Amino acid sequence: MKMIKEIVDNLPSEGYAVFDFDNTCIINDIQEALLAYLCENSILKNFNGEEVFKKYYQLIESSKLHEAYEFAVSVFWGFSLDELRKFTKDSIDSEGSRITKRELFGIKINKGIKRNESIYKLMKLMYIKGYKIYIVSTSSKYVVEWAFKRFFSNISANVIGIENIIKNRILTDELVYPLSVYGGKVENIKNKISGNEKPILAVGDSIGDEKMLEYSQVKIVVDRNNQLTKIAKDKGWIVLLQR
Repeated sequence: MKMIKEIVDNLPSEGYAVFDFDNTCIINDIQEALLAYLCENSILKNFNGEEVFKKYYQLIESSKLHEAYEFAVSVFWGFSLDELRKFTKDSIDSEGSRITKRELFGIKINKGIKRNESIYKLMKLMYIKGYKIYIVSTSSKYVVEWAFKRFFSNISANVIGIENIIKNRILTDELVYPLSVYGGKVENIKNKISGNEKPILAVGDSIGDEKMLEYSQVKIVVDRNNQLTKIAKDKGWIVLLQR
């Protein structure tokens, strides 16, 4: 494995980099943590918490991931941004930083959220070098923005994520397309960052990041011993441990 400083030292003097967020920049998933918090505490305004939680994990288990990511953000319907910000903070506080497992509504889920120190070191060195940092996530844009500021307070980044359409300052269940999911990550990079300049570097952890990685010059995978890790090793991409 290449040392992180060596990776950054060998990059061009300027450009931009794209990072997945959940299980890449942080250990575990902020969208899933927030969903668990909202469902467990009966906070959702237009949905039954237990039904929402079970439906989300049924979609995940059925490999209907695109549909699951859409659903998980659409249930914010009825919240104001201020409410969603508060619940995001409360969910992070509730999770704590100890990485373990727990059970909710009969489903075993991850518990705990903390910064991935390997990615933090990489991102910070790139930021100091003058790179523009972008987070491209399948989670809610707003939620990731607040979580990023919590865990990466000394780094500035622009966040691309799934967005609810807002009407009269209230989030609706309508979403902005294209979603930043699978190939939609590349579409969003082209639409919101640059139509012709590719990322110098991309980092991801799952098969949903494969197209974004392929589109970028330097490809880094956080090792989660999954399908993307295998692809990375087969293709000679850089693999970093999740720490």
